Amino acid sequence: MRIVICDDHAMFSEAFASLLEQRGHDVVSCAPTPAEALVAGRQFRPDVFLVDLHFPNVHGVDAVGLLRAAMVDAPIVVLTAERDAELLRQALDAGADGVVLKSEGVVEIEQVMRHVRLAPPNGRLRAARPGKVWSRQARALAQRQARIVEDRDLTPRERQVIALLVQGKSTTAIAMTMNVGKATLHAHLQHLFIKLGVHSRLELVAYAMRRGIVHMENAESEHGDEPSMRDQNVARGGVTVAEALGVSPAEEATNTRRKMVQTGDGSEPLLGSD
Repeated sequence: MRIVICDDHAMFSEAFASLLEQRGHDVVSCAPTPAEALVAGRQFRPDVFLVDLHFPNVHGVDAVGLLRAAMVDAPIVVLTAERDAELLRQALDAGADGVVLKSEGVVEIEQVMRHVRLAPPNGRLRAARPGKVWSRQARALAQRQARIVEDRDLTPRERQVIALLVQGKSTTAIAMTMNVGKATLHAHLQHLFIKLGVHSRLELVAYAMRRGIVHMENAESEHGDEPSMRDQNVARGGVTVAEALGVSPAEEATNTRRKMVQTGDGSEPLLGSD
């Protein structure tokens, strides 16, 4: 399969390209920007684009739209560490054919790529594309987030934890403010991770602010303005594709969260397709 990878994180894209080539694929370009991916697409006519959703000067959804408008018949798969299901839906609406998370295995990524390659054998432009493809983790993420969209679905203690995290308090400071032990606070965080489909404190804060569960000004007025260090440790389970390729969680988190995108609520995807 001829592939163009569009990701401005060079360490990830080059290492992942090497992994794909070891598995028999032909990565014809690792483009750091959507504009360069477009040039590579016109030159090499790839079987599929793998596109991230975060770039310094262009929103990833806009990048998908740019590629779709210019490369009408080229399958586009969003390959990202982004964990906001609504943003993934926006990318599909902009013209992507599938979404897959970087935290998934290479076999799952290959399956999504193969699925989106379905097209009429005569090579003409596809008037109707196959159903949008959600990888297993992306679909599960969307289903979890669809259930938690309002703060009434959270307990008062869980809302308090989020408000203190938004304020930037450390784990120790939050436990002291809430007058609980660290084990109890850890339990609250784990429940929030599961409910909201996130994997770190930073993802939790970004998700809560995007969904309007808590706002910075509300958190500060309710809990004061004592400064503290932000806790950005990633609570991922298992080995991800990025980690297997030597990309640290901190690097991947920085690359992923350049923007906190304001979104609304979306509908829950069907199993296997849109």
